[in-house]
Parts: sequence; structure tokens; C-alpha cells
Amino acid sequence: MDLYDNGDELGVSFWIKHKGHIAVSVRSQGEPFNDPRITVNEVDYSPHSEGINFVVVDYDSGDVLFVRGFELSITEQQLMEFIKILPERAVVLLTIPASLLQSSPILTI
Repeated sequence: MDLYDNGDELGVSFWIKHKGHIAVSVRSQGEPFNDPRITVNEVDYSPHSEGINFVVVDYDSGDVLFVRGFELSITEQQLMEFIKILPERAVVLLTIPASLLQSSPILTI
């Protein structure tokens, strides 16, 4: 796994080993760019929302099952409803803007 932080950009790249390999990269670029990238096998699947971006990958097949973007105004109920529909054995990749982490009581680390 490779982690990188160059001040304006934070990201991680790694391989998921299953029946084959899935190359994954998640990058969240800070202000003023706000250009999230979620790539699976070198294809960007990010919905490029200003809020939270999800890409859900099937662990067994490596196929992208679905993508979803939430705006900055996401509620806890919306997030919980989304989490409930996630399939078992799914790899969930996401980007969250720093501004949302700092201002949201539901997204604390």
C-alpha cells in the first residue's frame, strides 16, 4: 500500500488480491481543486460529487457494482440507508472532503 500526502492532495493506492488482482487508487484533492478520484484497474469511477463519493466493488469478481455521490448536505439518515444496502463481501472505496469531516457530527474520526 502506498500513502501519499503532498499538502493539497491525500491518497492511497493498493492491490486487492482475490482470484486475480484489483488495482485501486483513492485520491482526495483539497481546496481549491476538490477533484476526488477513485480508480479501479486504472479507470476513474468517482461520481465527482462535492461531498462523499462511493465506489463499491465486488470482492469476488472485481467488478464495480455501483457508484454513488452525496452532496455536502448529506444527512445521517441518508448515509445509514445507503450503508444498509451495501452487499456482503463488497469493497467500499470513498472520498470525503476535509470540510465535511470538520463540520459534520456524523463523520468524525
